[in-house]
Amino acid sequence: MKQDLVPRRWSLLKALVTACRDWRLRHTLLAILMGTVSMIYMGVFISQIEGGKRYLFNLIVWLFHLAEVGFPLVLAVCVADSAVDAGHRRIPAYGLAIFCAVTLGVWVIGPLVSPLLRPVLLWTLSVNIHPSWNWVRDLHHASGVSFPMTLAVAAYANWRQQQSSLAKLRADEVERVRQLQALQTARLFALQARVEPELLFDTLQRVNQLIGESVSAADILLADLIAMLRAMLPVSGASTSTVGHEFNLVRTYARVTRLSALQSPQLILNASPEAEVANFAPMILLPSLRTLVAAAPIAWQVNAERIADRLLITLFAVSPELSTRVALQALDQSAMRERLNVLHGEAASFTVKLEEQLGVAIELPYHNEHSLDRRHIRRS
Repeated sequence: MKQDLVPRRWSLLKALVTACRDWRLRHTLLAILMGTVSMIYMGVFISQIEGGKRYLFNLIVWLFHLAEVGFPLVLAVCVADSAVDAGHRRIPAYGLAIFCAVTLGVWVIGPLVSPLLRPVLLWTLSVNIHPSWNWVRDLHHASGVSFPMTLAVAAYANWRQQQSSLAKLRADEVERVRQLQALQTARLFALQARVEPELLFDTLQRVNQLIGESVSAADILLADLIAMLRAMLPVSGASTSTVGHEFNLVRTYARVTRLSALQSPQLILNASPEAEVANFAPMILLPSLRTLVAAAPIAWQVNAERIADRLLITLFAVSPELSTRVALQALDQSAMRERLNVLHGEAASFTVKLEEQLGVAIELPYHNEHSLDRRHIRRS
């Protein structure tokens, strides 16, 4: 039992030191407010004295209440805040704060500061009154200052509990969104990592046929297949993909499938150095391009650039034809927006433009803290 008391005492001392160290202007203002309320509640203001004596008397008494009630109460409540944050129960902590504030103010600070009142009373009231501090006066005074203290601390404790509950709800909501983003990212990576069986078997069959015709051609196709499979897999520890990684996936997919519509010069992929390493949701670019080139096998261009704190990706037809509008309307816009919003927030947008320059505009907040390793992109 004695071993438990030592850590508790050190914890209380640490909370007191922390409260003094973290003392700010708002604490001083609260102490002034509580001292003023205590003085008004106790009815100490005197208006019968004429001249400057009245103001001097009220000023001295006001300072006395600040020292006796305001500052001890605020300091005790700050220590109670630390105790509650450390896991102690709320009601005992704030109840003890009131008790300590009253005890410190009435039985310690009061007797120390009271000698200042004697010359003030003698000069202002012309009465030689020496404040006496017997136990009856102490109990009466303690009961008087305890009531406003209790009301103020109860209101503050209730407000702080509500703020703590709101903060916990916000933290839980942020954590829920983060988990939802992680789950959605895992789903998209799993979807991206799926290899169509027909594509895999067809490519392996073509590799087998090329072995008898040209070993070098077979090696090239096999290397392209390996690069595509590697590009489809997420990098270990990555929470999302990048623009450069998605561009690389399009290139390797086009080489394996031999889709000329996804290769240069039919498809032009441009990304600035900053945009290349920017975070970007997987399974956005490749599915969109596959849908577009299937409906409109014309020249398309994709540009990625950073503009201030935003990442802008534009996908447009170089020479629009009649089929361009039909191809853009074939895009699953709701699915793309959902993927972007889950991973990049509501600030991300997927907009299909059917007027002037036909194409798609993808805009999202710029982030690159969790970018994939660029060496891995080049290696692929």
